Amino acid sequence: MMSEKTLLQTRDLSIQFGGIRAVDGVEFSVHAGEVVGLIGPNGAGKTTLLNLITGVYKPTSGTVIFDGRRIDGRVPHLIARSGIARTFQNIRLFRSLTVMEHVQLALGSATGHLKSVFQLKPTDHARDATVMGSVEDTLTRFGLWDQRTQVASELSYGLQRKLEIVRALMLQPQLLLLDEPTAGMNEDETMEVADLIRLLSDLGLGVLLIEHNMPFVGKTCDRVAVINFGKQITTGSPEEVRRDPRVLEAYLGDDHDYS
Repeated sequence: MMSEKTLLQTRDLSIQFGGIRAVDGVEFSVHAGEVVGLIGPNGAGKTTLLNLITGVYKPTSGTVIFDGRRIDGRVPHLIARSGIARTFQNIRLFRSLTVMEHVQLALGSATGHLKSVFQLKPTDHARDATVMGSVEDTLTRFGLWDQRTQVASELSYGLQRKLEIVRALMLQPQLLLLDEPTAGMNEDETMEVADLIRLLSDLGLGVLLIEHNMPFVGKTCDRVAVINFGKQITTGSPEEVRRDPRVLEAYLGDDHDYS
């Protein structure tokens, strides 16, 4: 359930590469317990915006405020430790590590004690606390507990996507950034992820996600921000965005809907 606490706020956020302004004056916010969708055509600047928030890029101008503190210009690992976790458009798993070893790696990264974490048996982490309860609870909800000893390369594409989200959750974030979390999933897997994201928001997490699947956006998001050519077109509820003629012209078109 969305609270009044603002987790993330961008103000006049911009970045320029040569003569191109990839992100141009974008302003939006994410509250605790809120799911915000970020949509727009390919090349609109969506992933670049996530990279600005997470410190991969330093903005040319503007600010990023997280949990009341300015974070633009900080290095990525410090931003991650402050309470922001993310997944990527292209899956970035260690193909030879098991599901539980990915969990161990994330837990060790969160505590700064990688060596000691990997000296423990995988089962030692089963009851470690996460935002969704124990590690076992979290993996079970994402359909990964029975696969905990499998290496990532043996998982289906949908389960690999889910493992990326689980790994991010092991960092105990306040804000979760998801870059096309349902890419390559079938309809059932997509709706299952939608339900899990809504559960995360009910637990108080803020979620910012990039997505092209409009039915998924309509089911999952409380608000939607639309950008095109780096500029913000509008922000509103999924229904408001769906009816906005500027959005229809720039992105959605007549063959897109939220049904």
